[in-house]
Amino acid sequence: MKVLFLDIDGVLNMFGNSYRTFMKPYGQHIEPHLAQRLNYVMESVPELSIVISSSWKLNMEDLQKQLMEQGFKHWERVIGHTPSLDARGQEIIAWMVGKEIQRYLVLDDESFDICGEKCDVIPRECFIQTDMNEGLLNKEAMFIINYFNEPKEK
Repeated sequence: MKVLFLDIDGVLNMFGNSYRTFMKPYGQHIEPHLAQRLNYVMESVPELSIVISSSWKLNMEDLQKQLMEQGFKHWERVIGHTPSLDARGQEIIAWMVGKEIQRYLVLDDESFDICGEKCDVIPRECFIQTDMNEGLLNKEAMFIINYFNEPKEK
């Protein structure tokens, strides 16, 4: 299984343009162009699944609604969310226990509780940090696509 652990804030929305993102009516915080970029990733890696590793996991119905309203087309490939623990890295490791994970990446705008000072359980090479002011950029989307599509070494 190929899994993308997905954060939402700073990945599918942007703190840098608070007028555009956070001044919208409640429930419209996903940026449509970032949802489209995630669609491109999903369409380029057909066997990729998503696990939500964001605080948005507390209301998966609302997350699904917002993503789909902003154009995300692959909700059926969201296969769950991480448990709630002390650090996001621990949550990701706990979710992976007992599952056959071929490859994975963590996409987040913060590293301190994934592979940083608070928690250092995820290898750096499995972590992609977005700029919270920009969200998911094309260069990061292309890295994800190339990472999951390159043949696994034997």
